[in-house]
Amino acid sequence: MNLYFPPELIEAIALLLPNNQQFNCLTVSKSWYESVHRALYRIIQVKHRRNFKLLLKLINCQPRYGLLVRQIYFNKSNPIVGITTQELEQLSIHCPFLEILDFDKSVWKYIKYSSVNKHQLKRIPPLNIHAPLLFLLENPFYLYRLTQLTLFGELVSRLFGHSQKRLISILSNTPELRKLTINSKQLKSHTIYVSYQLLEAIHTSLPKLMDLEIAGSFRFNVQNTDLALGLIHSTKVRRLKIKANLLLPQWIYYIARKYPLLEELDMELVASNATFFSHWIPSTEEVQQLFSMLLGYCSYLRKIQLDSATAKIYLTSAFFERSKSHNTLREIKMKSLPYNLVSRDQFFDLLVKYGQQLVTGLGTEVIGTDMHISTILAPLSSFTKLTELILCCGHPCFDCALDLLLDQCQKLKHLTIRSAHVVLQSNHDLTNNDFKQHVLQSLHLSTVSFSAQLFDYLGYRCQALNQLSFYECDQNGGLTQRIRINMPNNNFDFIIMNGIRLDSVPFQRHTWTPNARILSIETTSGIKRWYHAYNGNKLCYPEHPKIQKLNSRKTAIAEHYYQFGWINNQKYVEQAIKWEEDLFFGNIAILCRSVKRWELICNTTYNEF
Repeated sequence: MNLYFPPELIEAIALLLPNNQQFNCLTVSKSWYESVHRALYRIIQVKHRRNFKLLLKLINCQPRYGLLVRQIYFNKSNPIVGITTQELEQLSIHCPFLEILDFDKSVWKYIKYSSVNKHQLKRIPPLNIHAPLLFLLENPFYLYRLTQLTLFGELVSRLFGHSQKRLISILSNTPELRKLTINSKQLKSHTIYVSYQLLEAIHTSLPKLMDLEIAGSFRFNVQNTDLALGLIHSTKVRRLKIKANLLLPQWIYYIARKYPLLEELDMELVASNATFFSHWIPSTEEVQQLFSMLLGYCSYLRKIQLDSATAKIYLTSAFFERSKSHNTLREIKMKSLPYNLVSRDQFFDLLVKYGQQLVTGLGTEVIGTDMHISTILAPLSSFTKLTELILCCGHPCFDCALDLLLDQCQKLKHLTIRSAHVVLQSNHDLTNNDFKQHVLQSLHLSTVSFSAQLFDYLGYRCQALNQLSFYECDQNGGLTQRIRINMPNNNFDFIIMNGIRLDSVPFQRHTWTPNARILSIETTSGIKRWYHAYNGNKLCYPEHPKIQKLNSRKTAIAEHYYQFGWINNQKYVEQAIKWEEDLFFGNIAILCRSVKRWELICNTTYNEF
């Protein structure tokens, strides 16, 4: 039976597919070929320089393809893909309908003049100190169509300096802007003060703004002139994210009155409680009522994200009582910040009592009175929507039963375990086809030890798991020299191994247990490859060591060694790398359906956070 789909529908479907599936759709029929072909050039991901050069060559020879291009994204991670001024000129000529151009902000310093703005783009890369700011001020016409804008680093400090006139001049030329991000992150960042008047000026310049993010070394203070602010005019902002050094409680009142259509609120404050209360503020009772008042004004608010220190101040019993009559609030998340956990005190008990239907993410710890993992799992199981959990057990000998944890937290999708011995509570029959699946998607193990059977269990129980990372971990209890990650049903987006070792390896000449440096990856399609991680310069421990793919001869040596325990041909010992000496430290053997990206770091850099 032939099914007819309108060309517009086929093109819309193709836009949602990755490139390899788009290529498969090209062979369905002639009508599909034409529709999918348009989608193929509509959004372009540039992973390498050679791909971009081929694109330029194509649109030079066949200009009709350039007319289809709407969005171009250059790779921002390793390797960063750059673009020259001349190439930008070619894009402006051959891609006249280009709307989004996105590349890493460091590329700005290699662009001599602002040919990027000749497109009248809706979105440009984040503007930093190297961006053609003067050209934008003198030619505001190029900013008119922008819907997204990001200001970054030292540029933010300069724009906010003195009278902030330059900042307002830029924003006043972007009347169509929907999303504004201001991030002052830099190596030597000084304090930037934010007042009511400045925020009012920003909103006056951006009448259609719906998404505002302010992050960095900001201090939201209250000046004497702010006390007589008068009438606060509401805006259309739906999402507000603030990451600052200080935000005084008076600003909560301003947020409630200024953003009545607010749907998502994300706040992260660096200042300690002592600094927080060293300024003139309302009484403690008034502060505790501020978020209750926020719910009263923001009737569309559905998600709140806070760091644990800020949440402890504002999320009171009065707030939770008010939330019962709020129609849209569905999610409260404690942000996963380094060493910023929800202590097992009265606030944790308050969350357990009132936040059972609201809390979706938090980090907490095991305390001295917890003799068994079930003691902490009992209150955690009361959170019916908990999808993200960080559990710090505090001692490497504390038994954290992963199977019991997954049984108690059925909706958990993202799990981090720190400082524990991760074990299984009981033996499981992995041949049972009725094994109940869990929805866990990512697992991060930090400074933990784990049993050899752990990943056999996860391979059957958590087939949706697609992200796995290790930091300073060791496997114990195994009889072989292999760390087996046996998960044949899982498709991994990434596997990060930043220090993983066997505790069965004797010290010998070493005063520590070295991390495993031999990796084998086997997919269910039958492809198996071996790799060796080593320190190339031998002078320091690089964060990302060199990775050597073993050839067939070395692969045979490694397979023989881990099967029989000795090297079958000593004459092939490599003098330059001496890779065979690292066979002794163990092998990480991964069996999975597929893996898109992996990293093996044999020398831990102690920069987990």
